[in-house]
Amino acid sequence: MRTGWRRTEAQSAGLSRMLISDIVVVNAAGGGGGIRAHCTVLAARSPVFAAMFSNGLRETRESAVDISDMSVGACRAFVGYLYGNLREEEFIAHRSELLHAGDKYDVVELKRACEESLLGGRRRPGQRAREAAHRAPVRAADAQEGLLEAAQGFREDFRAPGGFP
Repeated sequence: MRTGWRRTEAQSAGLSRMLISDIVVVNAAGGGGGIRAHCTVLAARSPVFAAMFSNGLRETRESAVDISDMSVGACRAFVGYLYGNLREEEFIAHRSELLHAGDKYDVVELKRACEESLLGGRRRPGQRAREAAHRAPVRAADAQEGLLEAAQGFREDFRAPGGFP
């Protein structure tokens, strides 16, 4: 089990400084404004985002992704997970909505962690839910280790004229 969330937060901050944010995740239904993000990070963590950004869809042209089927807090938690920076309390508070997001955007590890937490909470109240909640941020942090490399690879693959911005 990992501890030391400062390391994870510092890594996320470093990643954010290295890449210029080029998209805004908007939660129009919640009126929460926008969350600045990086296409390469979202695409590296989700095959759905990868397809969205590499096929010249509206989201790429407008530099915005509207995720309006969840609360603002869950949307922030989802983006935080994609960056490898999700706190346990955020996971517990939004796990039902994160389960939907994990399914919709094909983020398998997030979906699995949410399922374990929700099902575990029914079998033995609290214990298994806490264990799954603790694993979700750790899985996010583990995935973050290769995130920059994957994001750079994605960016290089789509540098062709008319390709990924």
